[in-house]
Amino acid sequence: FWRYIYNEALDVDFNVRRREVNSWNVSNPRSLCYYYFPGDTIRMKIYSPIPHYLQLRIEVVQKTSIPKYVAIRKSYGLLNDSPSDFYSPLFHSQGHGVLPAEFKRVNSIDQFGNEGYHAKMTQATVSEALWHETYLYRKIEGKVVKVPMNKERQVSMICPSEEAIQVVTLIESKGSESITIHPGKSQVQ
Repeated sequence: FWRYIYNEALDVDFNVRRREVNSWNVSNPRSLCYYYFPGDTIRMKIYSPIPHYLQLRIEVVQKTSIPKYVAIRKSYGLLNDSPSDFYSPLFHSQGHGVLPAEFKRVNSIDQFGNEGYHAKMTQATVSEALWHETYLYRKIEGKVVKVPMNKERQVSMICPSEEAIQVVTLIESKGSESITIHPGKSQVQ
């Protein structure tokens, strides 16, 4: 899913007060070609192709070789047993491409339909999800510069329990991290 939140007291361009806009979208869950599995290597991009709009792109760099997931994907009957690259529709996001913006990168265990509520207990885990590289493109002194999303440019929100999530910085200069989510550990006394 992708989500944006716009919260600015005064919109300078339109000289009007704005309330918070909180919008999230999902691709069609019946589109099995957009299911990505453990072992898949993907490249995600969020960008502003025109002012006040964003678009999400997910490119398949390498598909999984884990037998369990190869078999599941094969059962979908996809062309070449391969997932497809995903392009979201353009979606309105006031200020993007014009004003300074914040971006949020999230690792989580899917609890579909539970958004906005306390996490439900689960036996699911995420083992070493790798962010090989995470970059932001910023305009600095009139030039577009590629900068790593490293500790200097991020705030970590490990919730609902720090015991349940382990984050290991791999290569600071590339914004590279390993993330493991193991909710059962937070229940161990």
